[in-house]
Amino acid sequence: MPFSLSQTRAGLVKAGFIIFCFSLTLLLGFFSFANRAFAEERIIEFHSYIEVQPDSSLLVREEIKVKAEGNKIKRGIFRDFPVMYQDETKGSYSVDFEVREVLRDGQQEDYHLERQDAYERIYIGSRDVFLSPGVYTYSLSYYTKGHLNFFKDHDELYWNVTGDKWDFKIEEARASVRLPKRLDKEAIQYQAYTGSYGSRVANYEAWVDQEGEIQFKTTKPLSYQEGLTIVVGWPKGLVKESEKKYLDRSSKEEMVYGLLVLVILLLYYYLIWLKVGKDPKGGAVIPLFHPPQDYSPAALRFIKRMGFDDKAFAASLINLAVQGNISIKKEVDDFEIEKTSSKSQPVFSDESALLDALPDSLKLENKNYQTVGRVKEALVKALNARYGKNYFIKNTKFLIPGILLSLLGLFYVLMPHWGFYYFLEKIDALVIFAWMSGAAMALLVLWPKLRDQWKQVWQVRGLGFFVVIKAIGMGLLGLILVAALLGGFVGLFVFVSLAMALLITLMLVINIGFYEWLKAPTIKGRALLDQAAGFKLFLSVTEKERLAFVHPPELTPELFEKYLPYALALDVELFWAEQ
Repeated sequence: MPFSLSQTRAGLVKAGFIIFCFSLTLLLGFFSFANRAFAEERIIEFHSYIEVQPDSSLLVREEIKVKAEGNKIKRGIFRDFPVMYQDETKGSYSVDFEVREVLRDGQQEDYHLERQDAYERIYIGSRDVFLSPGVYTYSLSYYTKGHLNFFKDHDELYWNVTGDKWDFKIEEARASVRLPKRLDKEAIQYQAYTGSYGSRVANYEAWVDQEGEIQFKTTKPLSYQEGLTIVVGWPKGLVKESEKKYLDRSSKEEMVYGLLVLVILLLYYYLIWLKVGKDPKGGAVIPLFHPPQDYSPAALRFIKRMGFDDKAFAASLINLAVQGNISIKKEVDDFEIEKTSSKSQPVFSDESALLDALPDSLKLENKNYQTVGRVKEALVKALNARYGKNYFIKNTKFLIPGILLSLLGLFYVLMPHWGFYYFLEKIDALVIFAWMSGAAMALLVLWPKLRDQWKQVWQVRGLGFFVVIKAIGMGLLGLILVAALLGGFVGLFVFVSLAMALLITLMLVINIGFYEWLKAPTIKGRALLDQAAGFKLFLSVTEKERLAFVHPPELTPELFEKYLPYALALDVELFWAEQ
């Protein structure tokens, strides 16, 4: 395509204009960035003068030179000073802190204090005075005690000079430490760390000057929330040892408030129990030679336990086998269930639901857990639909306020009196509380089975080897859970306090106890349980005791087979088998 010289010149002019605009934009951006960087608020110098007193207290003067631009430094600055510390072995302790003087550029400056968890925050500046952009030097003088560490062969000052909560860069940090008496350089040990909390970076210089003071100076600027920490050690005898002010781990306040929480918790549960958890009065237990009419074995167990378990499932399967609806075959390690060709329907609706959910053939083994779970779910759903509301009430909704009351009570005991830092130390109490709760709930589930198993071991002669082994295994599991509870109690005592150990243990006992005590049969359920108790009495008596009954039924293989599912459901299968 032909082109002219004028077009070429026009293109060059256009390209040059674009390059000029782009360059100007970059240049303006650079100057804008440079201006912001130059105008950035920062601490130009942080110099701390520390005097160690013979009584182990410290007199400190901090001179903080800042560049203010009206961004974060508007009225002045604030300084966070820690007044609570954590000792890994003895817990939390507090230190004395008293502000002596606050200056700005050599003149008295307004300030006020505000507690921030484990820190005392010193706000420096007047609420009504806004600073013009510029450089200001603040001087903060204070007294503090409780920071020195005392060892067998030396004493030590471990001191965070600047703190590590500044939102500004610190161009240079210095510290000067004066001891009560001048010592030889060889007698003084010193080192420092720079950086964020826990850092072991050592960008500093240190020396002992002609006056015997230990001097520290950073060699690189400190970034946001970075600081300078120094350690100075000297021989014993230079200062008087003082004890740290540990929080009283068995304080009367803690015990009084804990007792108040327990009383309120007990009162709440007692009133709820009177209203909804008190069982209807039972009737006389009269031996019954047949199961309560129209109730399956699983239904009796479900109502008796006010809940479902695997034994109810097993009793239903055996009853279906007795009726001829299924066959149960023992394989090498498992059982296999098969539906039969019988066209007769199960007598009970819950067993019909179970039978409908069963596949034609099912092995009770681990790989079929999902199928077995669906079959169980069908049985549970049927039992709940028919018996879940009319025969008993669990009242679990009333546990929620009790548990919340317990947690709020713990928070009330720990938090308000010692502050959030102490609460964080005692957060171990909540962790152990959760641990003990899990162990206690497991023990609660295990206990009825353990009790029934050992009752059979002691009262039934000629039990099989595996029945005894099962009882021993359940007993060992029970001991492990008891040990877990005791371990939790000891942990609370050692790591928290005896008061908290007693408080949390009693809270646990109260909540779990009322989990059981709030369950209550209805009047209809109570009447059925009386009948079930009478039938259980017949199933569990010895031959001699049975003959004392008036007109007992004749014990035939058919009767044994018919009543076996009920004996299993009522936990007397071995007694029934012995007859």
